[in-house]
Amino acid sequence: MSGYIMTPEEEIADLKKKIQEQSEIIDYLTKRLFGQKSEKINTDQTSLFDEDNSVFSQPEQTG
Repeated sequence: MSGYIMTPEEEIADLKKKIQEQSEIIDYLTKRLFGQKSEKINTDQTSLFDEDNSVFSQPEQTG
C-alpha cells in the first residue's frame, strides 16, 4: 500500500490481524518444540529409578 494513509480503524484492524497471525505461529512453534513426542522407550534400558539395594546400601561416613 504505497502512498495510502490508513485510518486509525483500519490500522487497528490490520494490527489485530498481524497479532492473530503471530499468535498462531507462536502456538504452532511452541507445540512443535514442547509438544507430545512420539519417542519410544527402550525396555532393555534400565531405569534410573529402579530399586537396586546392592549398591550404596550403607551411608558413606564423612568427617
